[in-house]
Amino acid sequence: MRGAGVSEEALNGLLGATGLAPVVMVDGFADLLSRIRTSEAPLLIIALAELHAGDFSLLEQELRQAPSVRAIGTAPVLKTPTSY
Repeated sequence: MRGAGVSEEALNGLLGATGLAPVVMVDGFADLLSRIRTSEAPLLIIALAELHAGDFSLLEQELRQAPSVRAIGTAPVLKTPTSY
């Protein structure tokens, strides 16, 4: 998702050697769900700050329907326990 705190170019550079590139960015939660349902993306990098409370349960349901898809949640800013 756009807003995950990592650029498309950086992700392609990091994931290219693993065979997971090219990266496809989505514009929001509805687009993310559509990609889960219609493509064979092996890895999702999700901007957690852009999700609302109800989105998490819907995302979980969709991921259960696509067992080959893995997801990583990210935040655009690192917050450690000592930064609160």
